[in-house]
Amino acid sequence: MDDLTYTDARWRDAGVVVAYELAMEHGPATRNSFALACPLSSRPAIEPRSLVYMEGTEFGGIVDEIGVEAKRPRRKRAVYRGRTWHGLLAGKIVCPDAGRTHYRIRGEANAALLALVHRVGLGDLFTASSADSGIALDHQVRFADAYTAALGALRASGAKLAVSWDGDRAVLSAAPAKDWSAADELDTDRLGFDMAKCYRPVNHLVCVGEGELTDRAEVHFFADAEGNVSQTQTLFGVDERAAKYDYTNADAETLAEEGRKKLEELQNEDTCDADVAEGYSYDVGDVVGAYDAETGIFVSAPVVGKAATVDRHGARESYMIGEAARTSSLSATAESSGGGGRTYVAGANITIAGSTISADVGLADLAAVEDEAREARKDASNASAAAGRAQEAADGKAALEHVHDERYYTEAETDAMLAGKASSAHKHPWGDVTGKPSSYPPGSHVHAWGDVTGRPASYPPSDHSHDGRYYTEAETDAMLAGKADAGHGHTRAQIADFPASLPASDVYAWAKAPSKPSYTAAEVGAAGSSHGHTTATAKTAGFLAAADKAKLDGVAENANAYVLPTAGAALGGVKTTSTVTSASGYTPTPIIGGVPYYKDTNTTYGIMTGATASAAGTAGLAPAPAKGAATRYLRSDGSWQTPPDTNTVYTHPTAPGSRHIPAGGASGQILRWSADGTAVWGADSNTTYGPMAGATGSAAGKAGLVPAPAAGGATRYLNAAGEWTVPPDTKYSHPATHPAAMIAQDATHRFATDAEKTAWSAKAPSDVATATKAGLVKPDGVTVKVASDGTLSAEQGGAASFLAAYPPQSLYWTESPTSPQAKYGGVWERREWPHGYLWARKS
Repeated sequence: MDDLTYTDARWRDAGVVVAYELAMEHGPATRNSFALACPLSSRPAIEPRSLVYMEGTEFGGIVDEIGVEAKRPRRKRAVYRGRTWHGLLAGKIVCPDAGRTHYRIRGEANAALLALVHRVGLGDLFTASSADSGIALDHQVRFADAYTAALGALRASGAKLAVSWDGDRAVLSAAPAKDWSAADELDTDRLGFDMAKCYRPVNHLVCVGEGELTDRAEVHFFADAEGNVSQTQTLFGVDERAAKYDYTNADAETLAEEGRKKLEELQNEDTCDADVAEGYSYDVGDVVGAYDAETGIFVSAPVVGKAATVDRHGARESYMIGEAARTSSLSATAESSGGGGRTYVAGANITIAGSTISADVGLADLAAVEDEAREARKDASNASAAAGRAQEAADGKAALEHVHDERYYTEAETDAMLAGKASSAHKHPWGDVTGKPSSYPPGSHVHAWGDVTGRPASYPPSDHSHDGRYYTEAETDAMLAGKADAGHGHTRAQIADFPASLPASDVYAWAKAPSKPSYTAAEVGAAGSSHGHTTATAKTAGFLAAADKAKLDGVAENANAYVLPTAGAALGGVKTTSTVTSASGYTPTPIIGGVPYYKDTNTTYGIMTGATASAAGTAGLAPAPAKGAATRYLRSDGSWQTPPDTNTVYTHPTAPGSRHIPAGGASGQILRWSADGTAVWGADSNTTYGPMAGATGSAAGKAGLVPAPAAGGATRYLNAAGEWTVPPDTKYSHPATHPAAMIAQDATHRFATDAEKTAWSAKAPSDVATATKAGLVKPDGVTVKVASDGTLSAEQGGAASFLAAYPPQSLYWTESPTSPQAKYGGVWERREWPHGYLWARKS
């Protein structure tokens, strides 16, 4: 994990945080904030307005609040809270320019993001990538925060926002959003979360635009049961679900275009509320799919929040999967002019080029493809389709022959394969695990499970927490700092109050008795009290004489017989007295610490030396100028001279184009051309404009003032003839009929005569016969068979046909709760199924 760096209040790097716990979150469903906790003993010197960041990552922000956590006295922590890079953007409002209703985020994505951060005043802390993202934005916002505006603009173009600190500023960049819903879906068997699939989304959208009251633009769009959008209503009563789409500044054309897109967007109201654990890597704006095997429900929703906890062990990220279209605004306050805020991602048979989406199949085909992809999770749905076909045969309709190939298993085969199998969520108790080693290797290295030894008999649960009874490594280190080992010792010199003497515990008994024995000097080996010593000489030892003792007392400690030589060419002693008889011209030299110091008091300077062609001059006093040379200047050669060019008077050019405005003139006059480069004052002779002249059938009109419209003519328009009139009605009326000569015929579109129709009507019918109409009869191959000679043979129908279509171990789905046994016979057993009724034939 990279270092967590902090700056001072002026954003200059100040240090690295050593012990910490950082919690950070961002996304439209979060507060876009962070909290940094540090032990008091090792807290960094972070100031308000400081930045904290990890270079090259999205982890970072600005410190807004400093506090302390002291509810647990043994675990006091300094806490620094603030806004993430995303939160800084969210704290700025994007306002439209004066006189405009919206601010438009338009152009190449990275360039548009750079313009956005500068517009909200964050250019000193934010920048954008200089690379061409290949993503074009065209999005309008009105009084939205900068973070929401950026996400909305990118989402409308199928993109997402990335933020990274480069060591100087937070860099914004755009990248294509990813749809993980098909390739890597979440499963409720492995993760716990709530989700819902909407089977009746908004299908009637009332769109209103510009204007007031009866003049307000209005258009209606409808969606059918498959999600296809048109202006024809197919769902009524309780199946109709309406909503209002308010796009106040849209004209009728824009309202129709954006209203259709908005209703198409609302067809996906599936929701998923989940906190995704480790093992997944998503970004805010990516789409994630979720599936539940028991109900067969599949939904997709975008990532709306990302959280991370960072400490010395590394970073642990989690994700919030939020609602999709259900939370979409039904107001066009911040709608994208190019996409209505909807994100489109290319898939199978679908291509996206610019803002154009091309599909090889229709919406109904896409729905069928999606359903077919889910068939792998719902084995019984195959039986449901076959059951529908058999029901038609039982009701007297033609049944289609179905075949079960090796892709399908009977109920007995499935039960046999599942016998003795454990569920995906089964667990084994610790005691049932065999072959466990008795110990584990220490350290952070990894071994295969079978190689791990020394495992404890039990482990804490996965959701346990550490409370105030536990300390972090940094807190423990701080408390142990300066503490002695349990087996340490002290010397006598280290004991401050150690006594000067101690009572003897091992002396003889006679030494402790009140009366001691006496001994002579000879008995103890000592000299008598009257003995004496001779005085020491240079050759014999003896006592020191009093005179010698006096001399020694006068010698300094550690002194020797060294004689300091006088200083000369070599190092030596310095005399502190002078042998100079006169101090005139000399400067006293003090001796400090044996070092003489000298100060130069010569303040006399010579005259400067002028430069020559081959040598530079020297510094010095300027030479004295001669009498009468008051207007001369010192030249670099050291002489006083008159500069060679004395003409400093400016002369204005007189060429054409360079002359000044002439003098004179009066109020109301203007400058007129007189000659090349010359202007004169004169009166403005043409300041009156006459009325325009309208065009006639033979002559063009003339420019001028338009005539004043008469009272009551507010709805009239000026025509080319110069008249205010009501424009003629240009509404096209299609004729009710066309003569046959106007219609062009081709190979597939021709007229038929009455004689031709009569001849065709006499021919045998080619369509399938019904109960009331003659036609072709199609054998089903089961109850009606055709021999090679064309002979038809029929077998018993009804129950026998149904039971033949559903042999034992088959599955039959119906909407009726009545067992098929009542109508067709056989032994049937009901199976659990979320929709309708599923029956299994036992015999």
